[in-house]
Amino acid sequence: MFQPCSWSELAAQYRRTERDLAAARENSDIVSDHELLTDMISSMKFARKEIEKKALYDLGSVSESELKLLTLQERQVAELRQKYNCKKTAEILGRSASQVHVVHKRALNKLKRIHSRLRSGIPPELTRQQEIIFMLYFVKKRPPAWIAKKLKTSIKSTENQIKIIRNLVEK
Repeated sequence: MFQPCSWSELAAQYRRTERDLAAARENSDIVSDHELLTDMISSMKFARKEIEKKALYDLGSVSESELKLLTLQERQVAELRQKYNCKKTAEILGRSASQVHVVHKRALNKLKRIHSRLRSGIPPELTRQQEIIFMLYFVKKRPPAWIAKKLKTSIKSTENQIKIIRNLVEK
């Protein structure tokens, strides 16, 4: 069944399909399958890049659920860009069009990272450092002392971050 989604969500789906096709190509011993999968990957990559361009410039490229994950400034720009072009959005916010463009692009890149985290089972609201701790502690089962040494921080700080992450995961 078709589920409506934003352009950025669609681009993430295409990226996943590219990876799946690449994995199938690696596992194939048949030359004709290998060639066909290579062509499919190339076509998928082209389509994904066009969709990403559309996500950057389309007025309705960000869904409601995605807006909640953005900062106030990113959310304002994204909401206004759904209704207005870059120049009009800049006028409303009292900023230059280039500033609005940068914030909008930053928001879309942030959404790409969030989609990637969700696919990996990482809570999207984690900071980059918390994401590293999450992977090392919860996924790779490394002890807090080892993580602290690796991140050049104190064990206490690492343990505090683990508690924060645990609370976010349990929400």
